[in-house]
Amino acid sequence: MRLTASYSIFYATIALILVNFINKIIKSPKETSFSSNLKDWAKETVIGLEKGAINMIAVGVAIATAGVIVGAVGSTGLSTNLILVIESIAGDNVIILIALTILLCLLLGMGLPTTANYVVVASLMSMVLVDVGNASGYIFPIIAVHLFVFYFGLMADVTPPVGLASYAAAGISGGDPLRTGMQAIWYSLRTGVLPIVFLFNHELLLIGVENIWHAILVIITSLIGILVFSAATQAWFINKLRWFEIIIFLFISLSFLSPEYVLNKFYPKFNYLELEQAHKYIFEPNKEVHIKITRQTEYGDKYKLFVINRNTYGENFNLENYGINLVKSKNNIIIDTLDWKGNAKKSGLEMDDIISEIKIENFDRPNKDFVYIFAFIALALFGFLNYKNYRFSDKQY
Repeated sequence: MRLTASYSIFYATIALILVNFINKIIKSPKETSFSSNLKDWAKETVIGLEKGAINMIAVGVAIATAGVIVGAVGSTGLSTNLILVIESIAGDNVIILIALTILLCLLLGMGLPTTANYVVVASLMSMVLVDVGNASGYIFPIIAVHLFVFYFGLMADVTPPVGLASYAAAGISGGDPLRTGMQAIWYSLRTGVLPIVFLFNHELLLIGVENIWHAILVIITSLIGILVFSAATQAWFINKLRWFEIIIFLFISLSFLSPEYVLNKFYPKFNYLELEQAHKYIFEPNKEVHIKITRQTEYGDKYKLFVINRNTYGENFNLENYGINLVKSKNNIIIDTLDWKGNAKKSGLEMDDIISEIKIENFDRPNKDFVYIFAFIALALFGFLNYKNYRFSDKQY
């Protein structure tokens, strides 16, 4: 209905007050007068509004503080510089990108309450991860990116040296705060893998889930994947895991949590074109095309990925139909001219961009569900071997 959040909150509050009024009338004892119930209802309403206002003070201060931080970052251009710094360090390596993003989220989230934490890390780091991830050849959903930065922003609560939650827990247990924080990090690894998996397996966020059976499959396999990952990180399944079993269990866990990633290692999702022949190639409209470019700027090289989605064109097309003409210059394939009305110009491509790679979607590969089958077989086999070791060690004991 395109109504605002404030509209929803206001009428929800009014509805709660009315529901409490009706509750007072219906559940009141018969000997209680209506005026007495009305007074109780009015008193509870006033107390409820007072408590709501008092509870909102902490949230309001947190959001105001976060607003100051975000405003300062926006006015100084720090967010843009963060992108440049991370991009210059990570280049097009997604592993370095994720590691740097985690580190910065831990630093930015130190000492902040939950609401302010989210506002800060989401405003500063989410677009960094989207832009630089795009340069690395990955298209991350916005919801996955926000969950990723939010989770690792909250991890700052248990991460030394600040680790407010670790200090609170140590105060209750009487333990050492730093050791408590280190133990908390180790425990958090079990769930810390999930935000990373969100980036590569969107089905865990129910993105691309087609029906109820598909959803059940995703839920079951992800639960098994987390169980196996926990077993590997604890080095214990039914019995103590040996070093090679830990490696195997980590691979099995990855197969359950991100089958597409594993399948890509054996059957790539995209086929790469020979750049010098790219201008001659005819693309099929039902296949996605990825064009990766390097743009030279005064701040260094910037990498970007442009996607020609399926069925953008109704028939076979080439790069000229897309709106670009290529030429070879100094051993690089660059964009020589752009059609100002073409899709390439609308997408953001520019003249003199260097074409780094062009790849086309590959349909000649097995379904990723086959990875689940091999993962189940491997888990059954090595789980049984671990169980036999347990029986053997028990008899020996």
